[in-house]
Amino acid sequence: SVAAFALAGALCGLIASVAASLTVVRWDAGITIGLIGFIAAALAGFDSPIKAVVAGLALGVVESFSAGVISPRG
Repeated sequence: SVAAFALAGALCGLIASVAASLTVVRWDAGITIGLIGFIAAALAGFDSPIKAVVAGLALGVVESFSAGVISPRG
């Protein structure tokens, strides 16, 4: 399955090079995403990837809902 890792790395490199030209890239760009992923894995118990995905989706729904309810504009 080395080919799968090589293909994934190549695709990530390609996408990163396109995204870097379209957005502002900073040294702390992945901290928020990594922190949310860690929280989702902690909620799932670190033992099941399926539970981590479900916890991540639930966390995203809660985050979006709370951003809509607690809006600085309204």
